[in-house]
Amino acid sequence: MDPKVKKENLNRMFKEGKEKALMLLKFVQDNLKNGTFTDKDKPKRTRKICKEYPEYESFIQVHPIVAQYIIMECVFDVKAFKKYVNAVFGYEKTREDMEFLAKDTRNIYYFKNKQYALYSKFLMREYNKHIDMSIINKAYNNMVDELNEETRTQFQSYDEKVKEMNILDSELTEEKRNEFVNFLQREYGIDMNTI
Repeated sequence: MDPKVKKENLNRMFKEGKEKALMLLKFVQDNLKNGTFTDKDKPKRTRKICKEYPEYESFIQVHPIVAQYIIMECVFDVKAFKKYVNAVFGYEKTREDMEFLAKDTRNIYYFKNKQYALYSKFLMREYNKHIDMSIINKAYNNMVDELNEETRTQFQSYDEKVKEMNILDSELTEEKRNEFVNFLQREYGIDMNTI
């Protein structure tokens, strides 16, 4: 992509995102003040906002970590957001990134975990300029590890459920086959062992 066009796209994404983020922040703050948001559960609160106020849905989908900080913590920083947009959307994937993503379709989630943690890193930096970068980088690495562990746990749970469903499906299929054989034998006197 032409660097000038890319820069224009990033600037537009930042400007539009910043506008929505500030609107969402004010919306959440107002709802917390007037007691509308009593639920502390992130997914429930996010679903409620997306369902009742669809004007925020695309922002929440494009920038989920930014939205999470706004929705749950009322935290947003323009400088951190600009760095995040430039780093995540202005970044060209390296050959190693592409190979990692090609190995397994699930690796996209691990790749995104690094991006999500990056926003936290930028926030930490903006709010704690006096802290040494090594401490912030350590916190970033810890967050990536925690997100990756969460992702692994979710995939394990998903795989277990799929396995249970396959076993149940197999059992039901065998049961239905046996019922059909019994039906044929009862109704038509067909002996399936001779077929």
